[in-house]
Amino acid sequence: MKKKLILISLAIISLTIVSNNVKAQYEQKFSVNLALGVTQASGDMADLFTQGASLSPGIQLNFTGRLSLLARINGYTLSNENDANYFDNVNLGAGLKFKITKGRRLIPYIFFLTDLNFATYGYNDEYWAGSEEYSDIGLGVTPGAGLELRFSDRFGIFGQVAYNSFVLASNDAFNATTTSFQVGISFSFLKSKEL
Repeated sequence: MKKKLILISLAIISLTIVSNNVKAQYEQKFSVNLALGVTQASGDMADLFTQGASLSPGIQLNFTGRLSLLARINGYTLSNENDANYFDNVNLGAGLKFKITKGRRLIPYIFFLTDLNFATYGYNDEYWAGSEEYSDIGLGVTPGAGLELRFSDRFGIFGQVAYNSFVLASNDAFNATTTSFQVGISFSFLKSKEL
């Protein structure tokens, strides 16, 4: 009896995996994304900078209807009210994106990226007639969540929020953290098979 139960369980798991892989052949394999948004400084950075603009192109490889490998470049610039302090960052990130439900039109998702950050920051002080600029790199993480509206299997729009946190290599006491709100478009292509 125990052997039959194990065999039945293995058969059900195998059929589920095969079914998901067969379905995945009829879905678009690649997606190109482009997002624009607002980035807000937080944590240690909130005292020095306010908000700025961000741009984020990316590409994803869709493994199944729910799981994708995501790679993106995210760039943003921050300043304070009188533009005396500035912080520019470009991060190269890679990670996973998981669609919470596999709906046809409205799809909530979460993602988690590990990224390499290239930061340039400094200040311009008119009163003291001086300025300094620094360049640094840092490793970080970017978790986030979003909602995508698909108009077809090829085209959709999305909105997402992400939290980026990294430590600068030359100043490990300074933890750079930002929250970004972005909207964008997604174009998918390259099906393995047509119905």
